[in-house]
Parts: sequence; structure tokens; C-alpha cells
Amino acid sequence: MTLDEQDVADLVPHLIMVGHTSAAAESYLAAVPAWQRVDTEVLISYVIAYAGYWTRASRQPAPEGVPHLRSYQRHAATAALAWVRHHTDAISFLN
Repeated sequence: MTLDEQDVADLVPHLIMVGHTSAAAESYLAAVPAWQRVDTEVLISYVIAYAGYWTRASRQPAPEGVPHLRSYQRHAATAALAWVRHHTDAISFLN
């Protein structure tokens, strides 16, 4: 995934955080050339890593002087996990 593809992909959880479904968030990006170039398998891997990053960050001790950081990170993790479910619910893990 190139940097411009990653930048576009990073928009999806933010769209989910403001109330869009994963499918709707992705559809808003359908006309963006960088989004059109993203390989589905690479995207799924990125989505899972993104969710893991925010989930881990949200579970760290709260830093002094930044009282709302962990709640923001939990919100981002929830959005990212919704995105993961969007891509993995249709995948059969049992062959």
C-alpha cells in the first residue's frame, strides 16, 4: 500500500466515527484514484493492523494533562473494529 493509498484508507475510520457505515465510508472514496488502486487483501491486513493499533493505544494508562485521549482512542478502535467486521464477516475461516 503506497502512502497516498494509506492516506485515503485512513479516512474510513474517521467517517465511521462520525456515523457512517463501513460500506458508506468506502463508497464515498470510490472515485478517488488512490482508493481504486488498493488491493483488497492488503486493505484487509491494513484494517486489522489499524484496529489493533487503536485498541492497544486505548488501553494504555492515561497520560497526564490529556484527559480525553483514551476515550478518543477507544472511539477510534470501535470504528476500526466495525471496519474489520465489514471485511471479515463474509470470509469463511473454516474451509
